[in-house]
Amino acid sequence: IILLAVILSVTSGCGPQGAEPAGQESAGIESGIAAINRGAERFSELKNGTLEATAAISSKNNAVESMGTGESNSLTTFILRSKGYDFIQETNAKNEETGEISYHAIKQVDGNVFYSFAVEPAQAEGEKSYEWTDHDGEDGEPSYGPNGALKMMTGPFKLLSDVKYIKSITREENGSFEKYTVTASDAYAEYMKETAHSQKENYIVHEHREVYWIDQNGLLIKCQIREEFEWTIDGIADTYLSDITVELTGYNDKKLKEIGDELD
Repeated sequence: IILLAVILSVTSGCGPQGAEPAGQESAGIESGIAAINRGAERFSELKNGTLEATAAISSKNNAVESMGTGESNSLTTFILRSKGYDFIQETNAKNEETGEISYHAIKQVDGNVFYSFAVEPAQAEGEKSYEWTDHDGEDGEPSYGPNGALKMMTGPFKLLSDVKYIKSITREENGSFEKYTVTASDAYAEYMKETAHSQKENYIVHEHREVYWIDQNGLLIKCQIREEFEWTIDGIADTYLSDITVELTGYNDKKLKEIGDELD
């Protein structure tokens, strides 16, 4: 749970900031931002779809035991309603130190959110067993917002919210897709340290990169966020590397009318 919370709250990325690789060209920052935001707007118009997400966080010294570094994979099936999203997300997470794999699920339907923290692994025939808990009960506020994977595709994107946060944007033709790589500036690192985190956390971004893939129809179909950073937790400093990728694997399925308890 800590791993997922950390990874999905990080809206940043990392990578070497040297010369541009062969095949890439420098894109104007304003035009790059506009292309990515248009892709996100197109995504926000999809009636339904499936997202596959992978997320990993590792630490240099494994100094903070409670961090639970490791990796997770999730599948989200979503439907856009008039008020927001219905979705079901199934996740398996692997603890780096123990090798233990945990399964859990979350479902949001008609504004109601349900959790299952003890999902059994899929059986040979593909059936999945859920025991749902209504976290908020009858008095809870309705929830129609996107989950973490959907947020990465719909925005708003903090890195793109102000040109001062961007050092460069490169554009690359990648088959039938356009690939935009956004590298953060020192101003973004300052924002993350001074505003997004408390002073005692001493959050220092070393490298930060976000990559967006836009298809020939202008639709955002994939997003990757990487970041290398120092972070002080419980008074203990360590260096971490996070890597998150979300990819649209299907959309506008005419048969998908409601969210059930099984993912196909």
